[in-house]
Amino acid sequence: QLLDRVCATLGGRAAEQVMLGKISTGAVNDLERITQMAYSQVAVYGMNEKVGLVSFRMERDAFDKPYSDETARLIDEEVRSFVDMAYKRTVALVEKHREQIEAMTAELLRKE
Repeated sequence: QLLDRVCATLGGRAAEQVMLGKISTGAVNDLERITQMAYSQVAVYGMNEKVGLVSFRMERDAFDKPYSDETARLIDEEVRSFVDMAYKRTVALVEKHREQIEAMTAELLRKE
């Protein structure tokens, strides 16, 4: 379910890449949201095999992180890997359904 949420959030950015061949700055809020979701999945919810069944929920005003620099690097790597996999999955879905997306876009433009 979290993967599907991340992919749905990345849909606009993937559609820009596939349909327009370029990416704008319009998806910055989406990137912030998926980054938070991915870090939560890896470091808070214990849903990553490499990081393990631990939860590193931090208070906003905490000065020290409750894990080592090595664990921080591992969390960063796992988050990047997860987001990269989700983005590739989303691009593949947009490419697979490109004709339907173009038809929907044409209909929306016609009605507006």
